[in-house]
Formats: sequence, C-alpha cells, structure tokens
Amino acid sequence: MAVLYLCSQNNLNAQDSLYQVKIKQLAFNNKTIDVPQFYSIQRNDTVYLETINENIIKRFEIIPDAPKNEIDYDQFVGTLRFYEDYSGYLDIKYSYNIKSNFIEINIEGNYAEFEGKPMFEIFKIYKKDTFYIDIINNELFDATGYYNGIKLKYFFEPKEYLELLSKTWIPKIQEIQKKYPDNIEYEYSCDDCSSINASLHAFGYEYEIQEDSLFIFLESPAYFRDLCYRSFCSSQLEIAYPIKYAKQLFKKEFDILKFNQLNKFSRIVYYKDHLENKFKETRLISGKIDGKYPFLMALDIDNKNNIYGYYKYTSKPDFIELRGNILGANNIELVEYVNNESTGKFEIVYKGNLTSQYEIKDFKWHSPDLKKSYKIEVDDFDIY
Repeated sequence: MAVLYLCSQNNLNAQDSLYQVKIKQLAFNNKTIDVPQFYSIQRNDTVYLETINENIIKRFEIIPDAPKNEIDYDQFVGTLRFYEDYSGYLDIKYSYNIKSNFIEINIEGNYAEFEGKPMFEIFKIYKKDTFYIDIINNELFDATGYYNGIKLKYFFEPKEYLELLSKTWIPKIQEIQKKYPDNIEYEYSCDDCSSINASLHAFGYEYEIQEDSLFIFLESPAYFRDLCYRSFCSSQLEIAYPIKYAKQLFKKEFDILKFNQLNKFSRIVYYKDHLENKFKETRLISGKIDGKYPFLMALDIDNKNNIYGYYKYTSKPDFIELRGNILGANNIELVEYVNNESTGKFEIVYKGNLTSQYEIKDFKWHSPDLKKSYKIEVDDFDIY
C-alpha cells in the first residue's frame, strides 16, 4: 500500500497550541482515500505526530481489493470467504474536530460485516464510527466499547466502585450462574448466554449515564457476535441502576448535571481534565482465594508506588481495607485491615504494568502469624 502526500492543509487553534492538518492519500488496488494527518506547530517548528498519525492510518485502511465503484460492492462482498478474508470498509468518508488537546474523528462508509454463529453470514452495511485522540499522551480510544476513553471506574473511588459492582455486576453474574450451572456443558445455542464461563471475568461491559439511570450492558467476548446471543440474551444482561443511588457513590468532584449537558466529545475533555488522575492508576482484580473463595479487589496506585484500596468476597457485603506498596522490582505487599487491625496480607509478584492477569506470576494470602497461606487464582481483570 502506497501513501501519497497532498498539499492540502488547515491550521487549528487549541488553547495555546497550534495544530496543522494535512491530507494524505492511501492508495489501494482500485482506489485511493483521503486521511487527515496532524502536526503540532511549536515556535518555528512543525512536528509530525508520528504515533498518532500511524494509528489514524490503521483505522482508515479499507479492504485492499474493494471495487472502485459502489455499484459493484454487493457482488464483491458475495465473493468474500469466512475465516479467509477480512471484514472492513469498502469506502470511507470522514470529519474531524479538535478541542483542548483532543481530536475527534468520525468515519463512515460501506462496510463488509462478518457475522458469526449460528449463521456465518457476510453482508454489506453502512457503518459509522467515532474515535478520539489524546494528543499529549499519544492515546487513541473509542467512543464506546472496551476501549472507551471514559472508563467507568474513574467516576468512583475504589470502595464506591466495588459497591457499585456489588449492586449491579455481581448479582447479574450470580443470576446467570444460577440459571446455567457450571456442572453442565453448553453448546452454542440460543439458550446459552454463559456456557461454563458465568464469572466476573467472562464479561466486559458498556455503560451509559442518563438523567434517571446508569445503564450497564454486560457483554461476553465468547458470544457477542452471535445473532442468537444478541436477540435472546441481551435483555437479561442489561442493568439499569437508578441514578439517585449512583450519585451517592460518584466522586465528589464529578458534576453529573454538567456532564449530562455536554456532547460526547466535550465529555471526553471534561473527563480527562477533571476525573482521570494522571498520578494514579486504578486496577481491578478478580479471582479465587484457595480456589474456592471468589473476590473482587480495587486498588489505587499512585506515582510514588503507594497503594490504597479495598476487596470483598462476592458472597459477602463487607469491604476490607487494603494498604500497601510496590516493593523493589515488581513486588507488591498489601496489608488488610478490619477495624484498623491487621488481619492478613497479600503478596503479588508481577511483570509489566499489572494491566492483565497474564502479568501476575505469583499471588498469595497470608495470615498475620504466617501460619496460614493460600494461593490465589487470578481471573482476567482491569474491568473498566
């Protein structure tokens, strides 16, 4: 694929920074499409935002053999083969907006959609998508879904976030577990919303804050593409939590009335400027202690490697306070407190940034006298 430069450009003001937009063309087998590329003007220099622009190009790539003329799209889509060819755009139109140090890009066009079990169909749709770019931090994130830039966990402190999940997520998962017991193996079918994976880590979710409710929609990675999954299971995986109760859990600095008055792009800017703490990371971990005690843990890790948080057993209402530190090279010690007295401690050995269960190498709980020690099984985590 060749990338050709054009001379078209615009200058956009964003606070005290000046950004320049140039248009590149991506050349495919039968057509070319325009792609916006962004530059930062700093004093007398124009700086190409390489990482950002490379990610934009990836989002604009269409199916390489897409026909030149729209009249040929249906026939072309009919020749695509499941598991061998790729879904993707057949053509793309776009628009962009910039506010503060954030870019909003809207893309739309004809799209070849692949549908999984039970139909295994390929068909043409008209698709619209929006994604955002944090220029300062070189981050690209979506308007919705798993890579949503506005992560629900940052609307809450750790304890309040666990309380929210204990009143929404956990009861819903327990309901699914009761309906679909783990001792029965399920095939893909319209009666199967969970298979044998009805646990906290098996579901991602999307959410929407409205005037009267916080809506949460659970989504299983194993089934979300199935026609029958969406039609049969969706209704029982939706949660509407009254906003009057959610308000009691939100961070004090979160102004929900102002937030609801903003459009989607302005919400991104508000969230990044007011809620997401650049000096603190929030981690959510789910798993089982000694293979039989499911728990959920929320931790705030600051830029000095101090850790503060809570955990709770999913079968009990109580929250247990945690305080600790990152010690040396990727070792964490967390002491638990009940009524301000130590009742045990966790030890975690990990690699990377502790953003995936695969990065945890060893996880144990110890009693205060160290006479009891239990190994901990970790689920997929960092639920947003």
